[in-house]
Amino acid sequence: MTTIEDEIQNRIEAGDFGNPPNMSAVIKATEELTKKQKGALIAISGLWPGKGKVAYEGRTQEDLNIPKGSKILMFTNNKEHDGQPDYNLVYVQD
Repeated sequence: MTTIEDEIQNRIEAGDFGNPPNMSAVIKATEELTKKQKGALIAISGLWPGKGKVAYEGRTQEDLNIPKGSKILMFTNNKEHDGQPDYNLVYVQD
């Protein structure tokens, strides 16, 4: 079974990212492969206390397409300062 690291290394050696490799393209390709990997946690948003009837709120930083049947999980964040979210919302494909 080929790991993500092996796949990226093979693509670098094949010249898919230019010579010398464009590191932004390498990072983006690694991110895309990681998101496709079954069981990987994909970030949706941090969550901060809301106002009024809203318990918590956050914003996505990129377009998301959450596949049907994905699990949505919320983790408590170990905050080091008040600017960090109380929770982190993610999804995982089974």
